[in-house]
Amino acid sequence: MRFKGKWTASFIVAAVLCSAGVNDDEAVVTGRVYPERNDDLAWENEFVAFRAYGPKTQRRGERGYGYDIFLKRVTRKPVLDMMYAYQLDPNDERTYHKDYGYGMDCYAVGPTLGAGVTALLEGDSLLYPWCYDKVDILRDGPRRFEARLTFAPAVVGGDTVTETRLISLDAGSRLNCTKVVYGGLKHPVELATGIVLHDEAGAVTTNPRWVSYVDPTQGPDNGKVFMGIVFAKQPSVTRRLDTVDGKSHVVGITRYNPGDTLTYYWGYAWDRTDITTLKQWHDYLDSFMSK
Repeated sequence: MRFKGKWTASFIVAAVLCSAGVNDDEAVVTGRVYPERNDDLAWENEFVAFRAYGPKTQRRGERGYGYDIFLKRVTRKPVLDMMYAYQLDPNDERTYHKDYGYGMDCYAVGPTLGAGVTALLEGDSLLYPWCYDKVDILRDGPRRFEARLTFAPAVVGGDTVTETRLISLDAGSRLNCTKVVYGGLKHPVELATGIVLHDEAGAVTTNPRWVSYVDPTQGPDNGKVFMGIVFAKQPSVTRRLDTVDGKSHVVGITRYNPGDTLTYYWGYAWDRTDITTLKQWHDYLDSFMSK
């Protein structure tokens, strides 16, 4: 589809949705790779938006191991393309680190599990998976986004292991489904799936089947983010994990055997949308777990 003349971002989005047979009142789930921003893979639905860092980020020496989140106002139209466009335009003074009514990026990741990554656990050390090496987008909306991420091989206990993640996000959900497989692994290992703890003041809650954390966000007056992970099968334990690198997470620890698939769900709610209290968030996690 080609557009002539000067159009607003909202007009273009609406036209694309119309051409796809999607009505204005229907939620749209979509995502893509942003080669113009170091191969970010970013995706969204009407409630939430996420990012996984790609090979260009790793080649630059940046340690973006975990998942990132974009806080998002509830809107049935995608906003990530617009936010990336003004972030990368040198002639546009706007930044996606500030909310202009759509949402923003005010979440720090760095060398951590971020918003819900899984890593191999050895004692009190996490073997972080770095950034994804390859990505295949299997489904791009309008009701589900699904992508397969493959990571560069790593040697684990003498085994050459390749991690693969299948991530999907449905319309109407605040949580991604992620399925993790470690190909080439020949011996059992422990995995830690978790959320980085940025501030000791944030409430941490553990449940046999889920964990949550109230993140204060970066910057003044950006509200709070209710983070959460729900496990398809009960982990061995859910607890706080303090590692030798000085980082702290709330995690579920799982015994993983060769050939297994680890399935879990992770995401968030921003207190500037329709979930405004920790109780509402815990009710949401309980309800999700019971489905």
